[in-house]
Amino acid sequence: MLDRIQLEHRLIPDSLGQDAITEYSGLSGLVCPYFHQRFITADQRFLICEGRFADRGDVVRIDLVEHTAVRLTDAGARVHVGDLAPDGRRFFFMRGGNIHWVDIFSGDEECFAEAPSAGAYQPMSCLHFSADGTSIVTGGNREHASGVKEGRVWAVDAVSGAAEPIVDRPFQIGHVQCSTVDPDLVMYCHETGGASPQRMWLARRDGVHPGALFDTPGHPWVTHETFTGDGLWIVFVRNPEGIGMTRPDGSELRTFEIPHAWHTGPSRTGDRILFDVHGGDVGILDVATGEARVFARKQHGGSKAHPHPCFAPDDRTAVWTSTAGKCPTVCILNTRGVIGDR
Repeated sequence: MLDRIQLEHRLIPDSLGQDAITEYSGLSGLVCPYFHQRFITADQRFLICEGRFADRGDVVRIDLVEHTAVRLTDAGARVHVGDLAPDGRRFFFMRGGNIHWVDIFSGDEECFAEAPSAGAYQPMSCLHFSADGTSIVTGGNREHASGVKEGRVWAVDAVSGAAEPIVDRPFQIGHVQCSTVDPDLVMYCHETGGASPQRMWLARRDGVHPGALFDTPGHPWVTHETFTGDGLWIVFVRNPEGIGMTRPDGSELRTFEIPHAWHTGPSRTGDRILFDVHGGDVGILDVATGEARVFARKQHGGSKAHPHPCFAPDDRTAVWTSTAGKCPTVCILNTRGVIGDR
């Protein structure tokens, strides 16, 4: 389906006093997908987000040039953790127990495959494409009567829909995502809703699993990890001190003091990192100098949607969700000049 929806856009001041932030609003809320998901087309014209319709989320496409929007689904969709396929046309998401895709230009939709559920695992809603587009990773969890939790990661063939288990762990998993360059490298986490004994884990489809990443029992609250676009770094939060980054092999740890940082969105090479903090401010870190600057204040108004800032394909434009007002909105800012003259 392609149903036009009423969309409003306006320019609002950033914290530097410039009318530089473009804000899109409409319906009972617009929410961007998670920061490590793909949801902006390569030409940076279209943005996929969740629109709220009668307390249910559906896929919405925003035209960032014409400032218009259309609704692409009408039966509910887990847009927040969906992923745009490498072909730039199909957005994959979970509905119920099935994996669906919708063509973001025609509105055609197809039920692609059932989510993996063998062994009484409850499938997660997150989907993420491998770097070469040949598979989709997802996860699932189950709990025994004794209270012991177990998690599994699958790779789903992007053509046939057949699911292959990658790794099993004796804990609840979350945040399953692929390396941005290595099609066989997968990252997942021990999900607890807080500090875990060992947060970050890596697995391979073509060899021995690397296992735990950044294994530091003395600093247990690590969270919200993501790969840089070139795949050479993994950026994460060290709550409450700030941000950390390390190589996928665990070498070259770098740390930055951003008190109460909560989510990160690195540039392709990791030279700049967008972040939000517990208080709702959104800013940018220059890795070379360690300088950080906030450009949007109090963007989290207490709803479930966090800002989750990330870079658009041009590696300059910041995109995030604001719940500062009554309903969630999508915000966009060109960060050139916010730090240095990039």
